Amino acid sequence: MHLEYTDAQRAFRAEVRAWMAEHVPRTPLASFDTEEGFAQHRAWEATLNQGRWSMVTWPAELGGRGCDLIEWLIFEEEYWRAARRCA
Repeated sequence: MHLEYTDAQRAFRAEVRAWMAEHVPRTPLASFDTEEGFAQHRAWEATLNQGRWSMVTWPAELGGRGCDLIEWLIFEEEYWRAARRCA
């Protein structure tokens, strides 16, 4: 069995990585259980939604990207990678 990412999957990873580099907050968000943190988390979720990254597996007509399992895993890897940058 030959397991490698396709060109489309590599392009998707590059798209996610570039978007995250541009949009992920540079400092960690405040705790979700504070008024400030709650507002910050809502703002971040709105930013994700504007980029159609909130629910990547949802169909495009419902605001998602229609990602398959591999694309979803790529997104999760890049999301985690971006989050570590601001931790």
